[in-house]
Amino acid sequence: MTGIRNERAIILAAGKGERLLPITAQRPKPLLPVNGTPILRNCVQMLGACGIAKATIVIGHLGSLVVAELGTELAGVEIEYVSVKDYDHANNIVSLWAARDRLCNDVVIVEGDVFFDRAILDRILAPDIVSAVAVDRMKPHMTGAAVSVDDQLRIQELVIVPAGGGEISQKQLWKTINIHRFSREFMERKFLPEIERTIRAGSTYEFYECALARVIAGGEVVLPAVLCTESRWMEIDDPIDYAAAQVIFLEKRSGEATCEADHA
Repeated sequence: MTGIRNERAIILAAGKGERLLPITAQRPKPLLPVNGTPILRNCVQMLGACGIAKATIVIGHLGSLVVAELGTELAGVEIEYVSVKDYDHANNIVSLWAARDRLCNDVVIVEGDVFFDRAILDRILAPDIVSAVAVDRMKPHMTGAAVSVDDQLRIQELVIVPAGGGEISQKQLWKTINIHRFSREFMERKFLPEIERTIRAGSTYEFYECALARVIAGGEVVLPAVLCTESRWMEIDDPIDYAAAQVIFLEKRSGEATCEADHA
């Protein structure tokens, strides 16, 4: 059985999910069920199965429904909530900044619209990893944060791929799964200061990944990419994603019992 870990999970779940209206008008996107299991419930259950004992969930849109669904403890994970009032006029960097008092630790950051298998967490929480970004193969339809890596899987650049991709999609990129593991040292010395600079500059509409991209571009840190090409996950942004998730996760999960042994 997995032992208790030192990392705290930070789950970002404040957004409105406008691309999934009207179903997100009465139910926050992170609570949408995938084959009967709400996205956030799956997230917390996977964290608990991997030994994460504490989680902070950043809430905004219909946040009271998230609290009612998950409560203060689930699957062995103690849950606390941080509320973001201006979620409707900002991006996820504001959500992350709202949890800054909990970020001065070893952390696992998960975006609350990702439905995933436990195997991804097992890989990124492997004993030989300190800080890392979980990634998968970049596919033509994918948008959002992506990275280029060298032959040792060290991240060279992080970019935001827009809808349509354009020239940027021609690069050899790996899509971030939006599950990251960062050490306390990395958070305190590099990432949090850059997030603070961004917030104080008034750039509240940025993705937090833009701040991470600047840290990487500075060349003073080496972040590895952890390839999760054999694991299932889906970032649910729109009705197409949501429908695809129902299919991808229709089959019974396999390999969960052996994930831990892979890193023994």
